[in-house]
Amino acid sequence: MPPTANRADLLGPEWTNLYIAALAVGLLGFWVVAHLTKSHLRRGPIVAAIGLAARVALASATLWASFQLLARGLYFATPWKLWTAAIISGSAIELATLLYQHERDIVSAGRARLLIILRISALVTLTMILLQPVLAQENQRRLRREIVILLDDSASMQLTDKQLTPSEKLKIAALFGVDGARRSTSLTDVQRGLQLLDNQLAAEARALEPPPGVSEAAANSLIARRTGPLADLLDDAGRRVGDLADITSSVATKLSGETASTISNLQERISQNIPRGLEDARSQLEESNYAATIGAIQNTSRQISYVLEGLPEIIEQADLKFYDTLNSADRALVDRAATSTRSAIARASLNRDEFIQELDEDYQLRFIRFAQTPQDIDGTTWLESGQLATGEDDTPTFRRATDLTAALESVLEKIPAGSLAGVLLLSDGRHNGPRPIEDVARRLGIQQAPVCSVVIGSGVGPRDACILDVRVPDAIYLDDRAIIQTDLKLDGLR
Repeated sequence: MPPTANRADLLGPEWTNLYIAALAVGLLGFWVVAHLTKSHLRRGPIVAAIGLAARVALASATLWASFQLLARGLYFATPWKLWTAAIISGSAIELATLLYQHERDIVSAGRARLLIILRISALVTLTMILLQPVLAQENQRRLRREIVILLDDSASMQLTDKQLTPSEKLKIAALFGVDGARRSTSLTDVQRGLQLLDNQLAAEARALEPPPGVSEAAANSLIARRTGPLADLLDDAGRRVGDLADITSSVATKLSGETASTISNLQERISQNIPRGLEDARSQLEESNYAATIGAIQNTSRQISYVLEGLPEIIEQADLKFYDTLNSADRALVDRAATSTRSAIARASLNRDEFIQELDEDYQLRFIRFAQTPQDIDGTTWLESGQLATGEDDTPTFRRATDLTAALESVLEKIPAGSLAGVLLLSDGRHNGPRPIEDVARRLGIQQAPVCSVVIGSGVGPRDACILDVRVPDAIYLDDRAIIQTDLKLDGLR
């Protein structure tokens, strides 16, 4: 059905094309009969006027039915009603036939027929201009856009982090399928669930904000369209928050001291304040009080943000307690998994929970390894074997730099703008290329191609010490005391 179908002056779908065509042909027949029989009617102004009105009505009805049939395949962009256009066109055609009857007594029959044909052709052209017909075609085609997975293969990605916290060790061990780590606390799931909910509520709050300069009635009309999806989101959010509150409560019973007090405060917000805010937003929405609905959603988001700010420290403390309670065998497995290189951790993160398989269902995947320069690789081979480089590429020279700018520029060069769905970057974030990354990031932003980063490595920097500079006098005399100045750089040391 063409876009004209949303016009209010069209016949409904119960009128098939065959019915409309039969109606148009029938009305056309009556119109022709009216013209053939008008010479047999009794003469007189009243009869002539009635006959003319009847022929105008039949002409208008015939054109209206024809417009209805054409609207099944064409888009009429005119703001005019089809009845109005039909009446104007029908009246004009009847006027042309009256002129024909007058002129055929003045000019030859052939010339009179030519004049009526030209006039009717002109009227048909003007009618089409009035209706503004557009041929509308709807073609559907599924496009598999590309997601580029950038894999940092620099020297720093071959390192093993020595300063991992117990929480980081448990997360890495869970990636590698260590059973002991999987039995860790579930506060990370709570954090992830609240973050997702906060993003959804923030998106809804932005969608509900009326554009500047819009009247209150128009704003309420726009917001009313989102009532159904927003109500479903609030109902689903209430159920999810209830599950997260149960998880938090179970973890709170295993902690003690100041940590237990902090998590109890957060648990109260999750189990009481956040659900209360969601219920308030739901009730305001049912009453069509949209301003209060937006305010309730924003208040709920502030409660969630407060919880999210306090959760990381609680997760660290809870994971530390869990790590200390592991038996020696499970702890050894966790520690062994934590000695994996950053590159191996990146590979494990992609292999988890069939993540790549789910992406591959909707997108075409392209894998690019990069260090000093970017290179395409076979992603399937890397995911199965962990082999990234072969031959001359696997050299210290290639890995001595991490040029993220060059990697992102290669993505823009290889993939057209309309085909790039996004970039998934796995790196330790140590960009040290010669050019800044802001320009290429701006180009990706213009194309609306998001760059999602998975940062590999510990939040605690490695312990390191190096001598930056040594300053000594050029010459000294025998038995003089020399002053040597040294600049040291200490990381993670006091």
